[in-house]
Amino acid sequence: MQRAPGLVLAFTLMSGCATQIGSGPVDASKYAAMTCTELNTEIGGTSQSISATAISRGRVSNFSVPAWAPGGARAVELIKQKQTARIERLQAQQSAIEAARRRNCS
Repeated sequence: MQRAPGLVLAFTLMSGCATQIGSGPVDASKYAAMTCTELNTEIGGTSQSISATAISRGRVSNFSVPAWAPGGARAVELIKQKQTARIERLQAQQSAIEAARRRNCS
Protein backbone atom coordinates (compact mmCIF):
# COMPACT_ATOMS: atom_id res chain seq x y z
CA MET A 1 0.00 0.00 0.00
CA GLN A 2 2.90 2.34 0.66
CA ARG A 3 3.96 2.30 -3.00
CA ALA A 4 0.61 3.51 -4.36
CA PRO A 5 1.37 7.23 -3.79
CA GLY A 6 4.66 6.75 -5.64
CA LEU A 7 2.81 5.11 -8.51
CA VAL A 8 0.38 8.02 -8.75
CA LEU A 9 3.30 10.45 -8.67
CA ALA A 10 5.01 8.51 -11.45
CA PHE A 11 1.85 8.67 -13.58
CA THR A 12 1.58 12.40 -12.99
CA LEU A 13 5.17 12.95 -14.03
CA MET A 14 4.72 10.77 -17.11
CA SER A 15 1.72 12.78 -18.22
CA GLY A 16 3.35 16.20 -17.94
CA CYS A 17 1.98 19.10 -15.99
CA ALA A 18 -0.96 18.54 -13.71
CA THR A 19 -2.87 21.46 -15.18
CA GLN A 20 -3.30 22.61 -18.71
CA ILE A 21 -2.34 26.21 -19.28
CA GLY A 22 -4.34 27.92 -21.97
CA SER A 23 -6.82 25.09 -22.36
CA GLY A 24 -9.64 27.45 -23.33
CA PRO A 25 -11.02 27.98 -26.82
CA VAL A 26 -8.61 28.77 -29.64
CA ASP A 27 -8.30 32.49 -30.45
CA ALA A 28 -8.03 32.57 -34.23
CA SER A 29 -7.58 36.35 -34.30
CA LYS A 30 -4.04 36.12 -32.95
CA TYR A 31 -3.00 34.19 -36.07
CA ALA A 32 -4.40 36.80 -38.48
CA ALA A 33 -1.51 39.21 -37.89
CA MET A 34 1.24 36.60 -38.26
CA THR A 35 3.46 36.31 -41.32
CA CYS A 36 3.55 33.14 -43.40
CA THR A 37 6.88 32.15 -41.85
CA GLU A 38 5.48 32.59 -38.34
CA LEU A 39 2.40 30.55 -39.23
CA ASN A 40 4.57 27.76 -40.64
CA THR A 41 6.66 27.78 -37.47
CA GLU A 42 3.51 27.60 -35.33
CA ILE A 43 2.20 24.65 -37.37
CA GLY A 44 5.51 22.85 -36.89
CA GLY A 45 5.51 23.47 -33.14
CA THR A 46 1.91 22.35 -32.80
CA SER A 47 2.62 19.20 -34.81
CA GLN A 48 5.55 18.35 -32.55
CA SER A 49 3.38 18.85 -29.46
CA ILE A 50 0.66 16.61 -30.89
CA SER A 51 3.19 13.88 -31.68
CA ALA A 52 4.88 14.09 -28.27
CA THR A 53 1.54 13.93 -26.46
CA ALA A 54 0.37 10.98 -28.58
CA ILE A 55 3.61 9.11 -27.86
CA SER A 56 3.24 9.80 -24.15
CA ARG A 57 -0.39 8.64 -24.24
CA GLY A 58 0.72 5.43 -25.96
CA ARG A 59 3.32 4.77 -23.29
CA VAL A 60 0.75 5.29 -20.56
CA SER A 61 -1.72 3.01 -22.39
CA ASN A 62 0.87 0.25 -22.57
CA PHE A 63 1.83 0.58 -18.91
CA SER A 64 0.99 -2.56 -16.98
CA VAL A 65 -0.55 -1.59 -13.66
CA PRO A 66 0.24 -4.04 -10.86
CA ALA A 67 -2.77 -5.70 -9.26
CA TRP A 68 -1.68 -4.52 -5.81
CA ALA A 69 -1.84 -0.83 -6.83
CA PRO A 70 -5.26 0.43 -5.72
CA GLY A 71 -6.65 2.90 -8.21
CA GLY A 72 -3.78 2.37 -10.63
CA ALA A 73 -6.02 1.49 -13.57
CA ARG A 74 -8.18 4.53 -12.84
CA ALA A 75 -5.09 6.76 -12.75
CA VAL A 76 -3.99 5.43 -16.14
CA GLU A 77 -7.43 6.12 -17.58
CA LEU A 78 -7.48 9.67 -16.21
CA ILE A 79 -4.06 10.40 -17.69
CA LYS A 80 -5.15 9.02 -21.07
CA GLN A 81 -8.28 11.19 -21.00
CA LYS A 82 -6.24 14.28 -20.12
CA GLN A 83 -3.78 13.63 -22.93
CA THR A 84 -6.59 12.98 -25.41
CA ALA A 85 -8.16 16.32 -24.46
CA ARG A 86 -4.80 18.05 -24.94
CA ILE A 87 -4.39 16.45 -28.39
CA GLU A 88 -7.88 17.61 -29.38
CA ARG A 89 -7.10 21.16 -28.19
CA LEU A 90 -3.83 21.18 -30.15
CA GLN A 91 -5.61 19.89 -33.26
CA ALA A 92 -8.17 22.71 -32.98
CA GLN A 93 -5.32 25.19 -32.62
CA GLN A 94 -3.58 23.72 -35.66
CA SER A 95 -6.79 23.96 -37.70
CA ALA A 96 -7.07 27.66 -36.83
CA ILE A 97 -3.45 28.21 -37.86
CA GLU A 98 -3.97 26.35 -41.14
CA ALA A 99 -7.08 28.43 -41.89
CA ALA A 100 -5.11 31.64 -41.29
CA ARG A 101 -2.33 30.36 -43.53
CA ARG A 102 -4.81 29.56 -46.32
CA ARG A 103 -6.24 33.10 -46.07
CA ASN A 104 -2.94 34.98 -45.82
CA CYS A 105 -0.43 32.85 -47.72
CA SER A 106 -2.01 31.97 -51.05
